[in-house]
Amino acid sequence: GGMGAYAPTPLATPEIYEKVKEKIIKPTLKGMQEEGAPFEGVLFIGLMIVDNEPYVLEYNVRFGDPECEELMALIDSSLYDMLKNAATKQLDKIDVKIKDMVAVGVVCASKNYPYSSSEPAEITIDDLSDCNGYIAYAGVKKIDGKLYATGGRVLVCVGFGKDVKEARDEAYKIVDKVHFDRKKYRKDFKYMGGKINGKSYN
Repeated sequence: GGMGAYAPTPLATPEIYEKVKEKIIKPTLKGMQEEGAPFEGVLFIGLMIVDNEPYVLEYNVRFGDPECEELMALIDSSLYDMLKNAATKQLDKIDVKIKDMVAVGVVCASKNYPYSSSEPAEITIDDLSDCNGYIAYAGVKKIDGKLYATGGRVLVCVGFGKDVKEARDEAYKIVDKVHFDRKKYRKDFKYMGGKINGKSYN
């Protein structure tokens, strides 16, 4: 868990979206209003889909990690405007545009993750100019001008592509350019395939 993510997913069908809206989101917001605690901000709902039915695993009042790294890269609208309009109760002014591409993120973690902390390990990164993506840093610290992995989920390598395979390959290309002692990451990311709005994402 928490070792990678991809977006968008054909598993989230219009039918699933409708079920999530009616069975989870609307009752959640209604309940908060009835308790005198209406909410503005980022509410992350972790879901599991079983036999085409959504179940809530968790709520977080923050962006999900490592989901955030992929989702933010796909938003083609102003995040500032979205957050400002949410905070000032002007949700009707929000226009969310999504880029027509796929993002895949692979987490690089420290050697003892998730069981215990690890001693700092210097990070070196090869030239990324031939990669289509970026690195999002998390468990790092600068010591004497050098970057060190300080434990936990150290960074996320995010790759972009026209489909999941291409984006995944770009993410792993970036992973291979990141070096620190006992770096660990999942090497088995696979994809079930499918279509979103008629476009294949195999």
